Amino acid sequence: MVVVRIVNNMNLKTSIAIGIGGAIGTLFRYTISLIFMTNSGFPIATFLINLSGCFILSFILTFSHIKWKKQPLSIIAFNVGVIGSFTTFSTFVVEVAQLFPSHLGFALLYAFGSIIGGIICAFSGYYIAHMLEIR
Repeated sequence: MVVVRIVNNMNLKTSIAIGIGGAIGTLFRYTISLIFMTNSGFPIATFLINLSGCFILSFILTFSHIKWKKQPLSIIAFNVGVIGSFTTFSTFVVEVAQLFPSHLGFALLYAFGSIIGGIICAFSGYYIAHMLEIR
């Protein structure tokens, strides 16, 4: 029932906005992965992308003084399109699985660092947005 309602509410304009946002997020992700490309064995690019995505999404959802937040299409395009394509859980899981057999320490550091770091970044975004609201 909920899925049907969501699909019925999604129109062409929303789909295009999410698609454009997705293209932008994908390009940002690719650019950052090129900048932080390393042979160390630790997937630093995905780590930084996911942590910054946690912070940005939490901040954007909390901070009310962002002018374009008053336009639902813009916020959907950014949150679902840009941030959704910028951060990917599947890449994180695959990289942990790839590290696990030969680099157990890196795998555990990456997994726990991403989870704990993501929570810390999300709370930081929330906290900073609230602090800016008070001013």
